[in-house]
Amino acid sequence: MSKQFNIEDFLAFEIKYKLFTRKYKNLHYWAYIRFILYYEIYREKHSIGPNQSSIFNYTKLQKIFIVIKNIGWALIRNPFLYKGKRELLIFNQQRRVMLGREYVDPLFDTWVKQEKSFSYVMLEDNHLGTHFPVSDKNNLLYLDYFILLRKIVRSFLRVNTTNLANEICDLIESEFYVKINKKQLSFKLDSLYVENQYLRALYKKLLVRYMPRALLINCYYNFTKMIFIELAHEMKIPVIEFQHGSMGKEHLAYNYPEDIRINSFPDYIFVWAKFWKDITRFPIEKDKVIVTGYPFFEQRIIDEKEKLNKKTNIKPVILFISQGTIGKDLSKIAVELFSMEKENYDIIYKLHPGEYHQWRKKYPWLVSSGIKVIDNSNKDIYQFFSEIDIQIGVYSTALFEGLGFDLLTIIVQLPFSSLMEDAYQQGYVLKAKDCFDIVEILKSQQRKKKFTENKFWEPDSVNKITESLHVILNNQNDNQS
Repeated sequence: MSKQFNIEDFLAFEIKYKLFTRKYKNLHYWAYIRFILYYEIYREKHSIGPNQSSIFNYTKLQKIFIVIKNIGWALIRNPFLYKGKRELLIFNQQRRVMLGREYVDPLFDTWVKQEKSFSYVMLEDNHLGTHFPVSDKNNLLYLDYFILLRKIVRSFLRVNTTNLANEICDLIESEFYVKINKKQLSFKLDSLYVENQYLRALYKKLLVRYMPRALLINCYYNFTKMIFIELAHEMKIPVIEFQHGSMGKEHLAYNYPEDIRINSFPDYIFVWAKFWKDITRFPIEKDKVIVTGYPFFEQRIIDEKEKLNKKTNIKPVILFISQGTIGKDLSKIAVELFSMEKENYDIIYKLHPGEYHQWRKKYPWLVSSGIKVIDNSNKDIYQFFSEIDIQIGVYSTALFEGLGFDLLTIIVQLPFSSLMEDAYQQGYVLKAKDCFDIVEILKSQQRKKKFTENKFWEPDSVNKITESLHVILNNQNDNQS
């Protein structure tokens, strides 16, 4: 291979074959599947593992149990059982985090609990087949009803996208010399067509039922949310995405070929700081990318920073931040570093939630290594940040959050580490190719540029989100009058 595959290759591929114009029957399918395909090509080119765990790794008995729970949630927390119009329809973040004794949605909960001027209802997808327990469910409904309907409709309808899947896979193979699983792609295309063709009207009925003034979403790029976005556009309802993780010029979901406009893309993006706005090629006008900040981060850093001067560590503590895609290689580096530096440093290995169930099988070298492995969410990442001295990872958004605690940050140059390139170029993080590079950094006491909170996180975020939302809704009213 003459050079590594990157996002620019994929964007050029999209232009070359005019992929955004392609249709299956009446469906422009490319915008829906491009992120999935890019990730698969990247994974094959860089020989990396799948992204976190999925429900497909569960046993047959576990899947049956999940379906039973889905039925219960579909009956009890069905969005159609909820009456009354709401100003905001919020598609929240289903992967909640533990805060104190409660699971919270880090993306929306802090804002909605402080901001009382909008009525709202939240729609929650399940996470790996389940929902986290929460105490206040007054405005919380689940999408399991639609999930079950998709399964039922797909099992009775004869949809066959095999030829389309073959055509796409052959095109990718001829361009990038990578084989994509045709059967899996056909399954995804079948699901997309069923959802678009047969559930679209039901989704519209839900929007009509609530008649929200705006849709607030996270992580827009799944089939269901993209269909809701298109329907909202038809109904002249503005769609606003709250930034949920790292962006930048290497994140395909937020980078498109120049002059491409996507009907399933949000109208506005609320980003955490100007840094994120400047490094991403959004397919919307610049003035619709609005710097608002991140309320959860802002509150948690206030809560935890008071503990920084009360550390009782005998030795400096290093936290490795894992992810399913790079966990195999990163965990081996952690074990190697522990064997070399255990007299000088304590090491903690923090698994991604998607790695909790299978890490002993996937990373057996960690089991008896002596490293403290965190395989639960009983303690949120900010509590660790207030207790440690150094963080090591590859491309997790948590690394940026750790910078808020002015941690020495080392990026291991594994696949996807290019997502941290802007932070490296601006002097906030250091790079290491392997364990020996890490040891050299630790010995040299090399430091990066002093962190300033406003670089990645805008202050006064609750007020800025509220003010920006009022401006958008007022403008919407003026345009419709």
